Amino acid sequence: KKQYKTIKEADEKRVQDYNKYLQSEENQKLLGYRTNSILRPPWTTENVEKFLESFEKFGNTSTANRKIANFIGKGFHSNHIAKFKEELKRQKKTKGKLKSSQAGDPIVIEAAQKAAEILDAKRSQKKYNN
Repeated sequence: KKQYKTIKEADEKRVQDYNKYLQSEENQKLLGYRTNSILRPPWTTENVEKFLESFEKFGNTSTANRKIANFIGKGFHSNHIAKFKEELKRQKKTKGKLKSSQAGDPIVIEAAQKAAEILDAKRSQKKYNN
């Protein structure tokens, strides 16, 4: 290891190293719950169905996203649920006809489209049964 003349030099080196780490690609992938994070959970058909079930159960209250994330299972965070709800709302509004410039994360979009289809099927079934 390099010996520093002063404590200030050593501290400056530590700060530089830490800033370098913060800007590294490895750290950027691990930051938070961004859609490009390697920590992003998979939106499988099963997870979409769990989302719909839990959404009916917990609604859209201030703590619902956390409860829904816990209900779906490991790897989901309330921010994932919030992002998914935004995409689902967008899919319903545009009826799945988004321009590529409007599109977000393709995995979330595909899952939201599945959720919209399931919701439409449930609505149709309720109308048919009534």
